[in-house]
Amino acid sequence: MSGLEFDDGDRRDDPYVRELEDEADAFANERLIPTRALDALLVAGPPTAARGESSADQVCVAPGIVVGRLQYRGVLRHDQLNGLRERAALTNAVEA
Repeated sequence: MSGLEFDDGDRRDDPYVRELEDEADAFANERLIPTRALDALLVAGPPTAARGESSADQVCVAPGIVVGRLQYRGVLRHDQLNGLRERAALTNAVEA
């Protein structure tokens, strides 16, 4: 969900939501951060905020994308480096 964190509440068991999440994960796995760039970050040592920001700059994505990818791969716990992530509230507002 490219730079935004999707809060789907209690709908994670919903097959449609799971399909959207899987599609977003597949897109992010190669399109947003090529595996070679992520591997280079990991070879440099344990992920830190500075390394995450540097890697994000190199591949032109937000640092939160790098953090999310590392959390998804299990390199980081889901409570690590979240200061690099930006949260956004999505609404279903309709303009009149």
